[in-house]
Amino acid sequence: EQMLRGVCDAVVHLNGDLTVKQVSPLLDVLLLRTGRGGVAEGESFPNLLHHDGDKGKFREFVQEKPHEDELPGTLHVQMRDSNLTPVPVQLFHTQYEDALDNVFHIIGVLESGDHVKPAPQTRHPQVTGDMARPENVIASPQNSIS
Repeated sequence: EQMLRGVCDAVVHLNGDLTVKQVSPLLDVLLLRTGRGGVAEGESFPNLLHHDGDKGKFREFVQEKPHEDELPGTLHVQMRDSNLTPVPVQLFHTQYEDALDNVFHIIGVLESGDHVKPAPQTRHPQVTGDMARPENVIASPQNSIS
């Protein structure tokens, strides 16, 4: 869990039935659900996913048990924020059992940034080489002399 906290944007504890066991304020921030509309204990984690297909993939993902010498896999899905906007994330999973053999899951959530828009181009790109010569400047209303 400590490693997931160091790498991921949020860590969520789930019961064996994939409902939220422990509230995660950082998940609320990621999904824009701070305040009264936060993710509640008992809420179904798969219902936080944007697409029905992702819900099935998630259920399969948490059922897979890696071999002891393997690193756990990851799953790329989209979660749904409070505005119903898809948020691309990468999920990490580990699980544990309590003394009564009840299974619990720990899910690390890392925003993957697929939805981040590229930075806009600068208004005046740097001009180098032959383009810097006055004869190569194209007249436009912005650079014409009145």
